[in-house]
Amino acid sequence: MVPAPHDFAVWFQQDLIQQLYTNAQTHDDHPEDQVIDIIPGLPPIPFKDFHYQVFQRNPSSPVVQLISSMVRKLPQASAVVLNSYEELNPSLLTNYLKSKVQNLLYMPLALSMTASGTDATGCLPWLDQQKATSVAYISFGTMATPGPDEFEALAEALEESGVPFLWSLKDKFKEYLPDGFIERIGMRGKVVPWVSQRQVLEHPSIGVHVTHSGYNSVLESILCGVPMICRSLWADNHLNAKMVEEVWGIGVRVENRVIDASQPQVHGSYK
Repeated sequence: MVPAPHDFAVWFQQDLIQQLYTNAQTHDDHPEDQVIDIIPGLPPIPFKDFHYQVFQRNPSSPVVQLISSMVRKLPQASAVVLNSYEELNPSLLTNYLKSKVQNLLYMPLALSMTASGTDATGCLPWLDQQKATSVAYISFGTMATPGPDEFEALAEALEESGVPFLWSLKDKFKEYLPDGFIERIGMRGKVVPWVSQRQVLEHPSIGVHVTHSGYNSVLESILCGVPMICRSLWADNHLNAKMVEEVWGIGVRVENRVIDASQPQVHGSYK
């Protein structure tokens, strides 16, 4: 099993991306904003949307080292399995990847997995009380989080909007919320340290997923038919968010990757 198809293609183009970025650094004060068009089937991509370790000749991350090594050896494999739906991916991208390996197989794990897990925080009964497609589900994953100012801005926007919401937020980050926020929200919102995400996304009251754009979260949202607001954080998140907005057209990205008071508010039903 390898990265998402669009991310997989990036690693096949790693040497060219490094060369283009080096050239950009010598001619541009802000090379990260320069756009390149080298991934078949995808729109032009600014350098800042790639994983930053793609640009490193000797990446420090063991995971990135593994991916780089794996991509070099995959053409020798009898088959490569992608955790994706073939219909999701532009045919040019699929054909490009097929040209790089002997056999390309699509086998989405999300399709084979059923929703499971306990509801220790009582999310499902609370969701049962909400109107269809009315709830904003918020989760930024477990590996990285936005900064304190963004937590505060998001909380203030939720409070002002009147939108019911379910926020999966670890207890250690609750100190970033405005004073009295949870008390003022009352039963209109629910802040919990953990949820069974697949069960939540399958619930008919969920109207939008505010997400860090991790690949598993994106796939689960697609499977459950939930549009996304993407605040990408790191690694493949940025490219996943670009796919959500510009290729699949099933969500939007937070402007400049920062949640602040200038972001447009969303009211009512999302679908």
